[in-house]
Amino acid sequence: MSQSKRLSTYILTLDPQDPTRYLYDGDYKEMTSEEYTVEVKNDDGSFSNVTKTLYSSHYGPMIGWNPNNTALTYRDANVGNTNIVSQWLAINKATSVADIESSIELYQGIPWVNVIATDKEANAYFIDASKAPNLTAQADAIVKQYVTLDPTGKASSYLMVVIQYLNGRTAVKRLLLALFPLIRHQKLLVKIMSIMRIVAIG
Repeated sequence: MSQSKRLSTYILTLDPQDPTRYLYDGDYKEMTSEEYTVEVKNDDGSFSNVTKTLYSSHYGPMIGWNPNNTALTYRDANVGNTNIVSQWLAINKATSVADIESSIELYQGIPWVNVIATDKEANAYFIDASKAPNLTAQADAIVKQYVTLDPTGKASSYLMVVIQYLNGRTAVKRLLLALFPLIRHQKLLVKIMSIMRIVAIG
């Protein structure tokens, strides 16, 4: 698997009058919403339908709302990647490393994996051409700053960015434990946090 980070998490400033509107480019935008109904088992063994509403910003799904009039949303770098099937097909049809390299240059559709290849001519090839966020210079500088300052590595640096912009580790743990109910081990929690590149927007 590629170690590139595909998810960019954004902190949105909400409209004080409406928590489903957020500030973007000087104006408030409406979140979109969609209802989902699932059948759940009750304590007495019976079943009932439960309907939940999923809200999304223009970046992607909402993760949660904070008490300080902000909310979290994220964008997946693979949104809009319509070349995945064409990319895999071209790789499967390739007869040489050159064919694979040409197909990646053409489609740029690798979603989340590294590509390793060799051929009968003893050519070898490795590339991480997977999709990754095109961060702003400000966001990129924030991440690089913590990577440089924190000797324990990138995972800790992303955690420090989270602490800086989400007002403490407790809030982050609460968020991730809500999203991943089975996670209770601290090392697993840090591992998941290392997958997400968390940035803030003004």
